[in-house]
Amino acid sequence: MAIDLKKLNPYTFDGDTITCNGDYNLINWSDIRDKLIRLAAKNTEQYASDVIYGIAEVEKALSENPESGSWYFGFRECGVDYEDYIREAHPHTVNHYYRCIWQLDLKSDPQRCKEKTLRLYRVKYIDLSMFQANTQTTKGEIAS
Repeated sequence: MAIDLKKLNPYTFDGDTITCNGDYNLINWSDIRDKLIRLAAKNTEQYASDVIYGIAEVEKALSENPESGSWYFGFRECGVDYEDYIREAHPHTVNHYYRCIWQLDLKSDPQRCKEKTLRLYRVKYIDLSMFQANTQTTKGEIAS
């Protein structure tokens, strides 16, 4: 009899993407946190622990049970930046200044009222205009 791995581990990892599913604020996103910590260790020469502030911000937002949201993690030589700092970067240098930028999205499934999905993926190119339209969202969250 074959074992259904989806039932044992509700996470999927596809190269540069990790997806976690769960009910409301019960999403076990340990794999995503682990990936962010590993990215900080790999892509920074110092201040890798900055990533903990971003993880804490996501934790706080998830505890408020939002329907959706997005958070950005910009990894550079001297630390990890988030939306506010990335937004202030010069449009011509943002894609060269960061060693990599990752986006974490939270989405709700309207067909399954309790199910939510967290998806972490690498942003290949960042267009700062997507931040400029965002003036009324909470810190760390992008309007969709």
